Amino acid sequence: MNPEGAAMGNVSNLEPLHQIETASIDEIRNLQLQRLRHTLGHVYANSPLYREKLDAHGVHPDHLKSLDDLARFPFTSKQDLRDRYPFGVFSVPMEQVVRIHASSGTTGKPTVVGYTQDLTRLLPGTARRMRRIEKITGRSDDMMIIRGVNVFPSQIEEQLLLAGGLSPHYYISLGKDGHLDTLTVHVEFATGAGIGAEDHAAQALKQRIKSHVGVSAQVFVHPIGGIPRSEGKARRVVDQR
Repeated sequence: MNPEGAAMGNVSNLEPLHQIETASIDEIRNLQLQRLRHTLGHVYANSPLYREKLDAHGVHPDHLKSLDDLARFPFTSKQDLRDRYPFGVFSVPMEQVVRIHASSGTTGKPTVVGYTQDLTRLLPGTARRMRRIEKITGRSDDMMIIRGVNVFPSQIEEQLLLAGGLSPHYYISLGKDGHLDTLTVHVEFATGAGIGAEDHAAQALKQRIKSHVGVSAQVFVHPIGGIPRSEGKARRVVDQR
C-alpha cells in the first residue's frame, strides 16, 4: 500500500476542524474583542472590586473599542484577592457558587476563587494543541436522577421544541410508582395546531425523550394557556417523590 495514500486515508477520518481553527487573524481578534467586552461588562456590573478599580483608572467597559485599548485597563493582583478575602472578588451571587478553592500562599493569608454549577466535560484529546470542552449540558442544581439516569430540564425542552405541535411552555412533575420514579411532562398544545392532534404530539414527544434522553416519560397535553406562567424564573420541576 502506498504510505502516502494510507496517510491521506487516515486524515480523511479525522474530526473536521472547528470554524475558529481556520479563522483568519482578524476573525480571531474580533472574537477576542467580543468576549473581552462581555467579561469586562459582567465584572463591572457584578463585582464591586472591578468596578472600583476601573473607576479609579478612569476607564469603563465601553472604552474598549479595540484590543489595543486593553493597555488602559488595570491588572488584577494577588493583593486584590487578599484585600477582598474571602468572597469580595466574586462576580456571581453566592448561591451560584458550588465549589471554593483557597490557597494560603507564602503570606499566610488565603486567596479564594469560586466555581459555578455549569456542567460540561473535556472532549477527548486530538492532534489539536488545546483540549476543548463539550457544550454545557445543564447545571448540577437542575439535575434529576430518574431510575439511575441523569436528566436535565434542558434535554426535555430540546426534544419538546423538536417534536412539533406543542408550545415551548412546559413543566416536569416527578413522582413514585411503587419503588420506581415516574416522570411526567406537562405541555401545551401549540397555537394553530390541528384539532385532535394532541395524541400524536404527545406520542411523538414520548418517543423522542425515550430515544434521545434515555428515560420513559408520560406526556400530558394541556389546552393553550393551561401551563402556569411565571414573571420571574420559570419553575420547571415539581418533585413530589
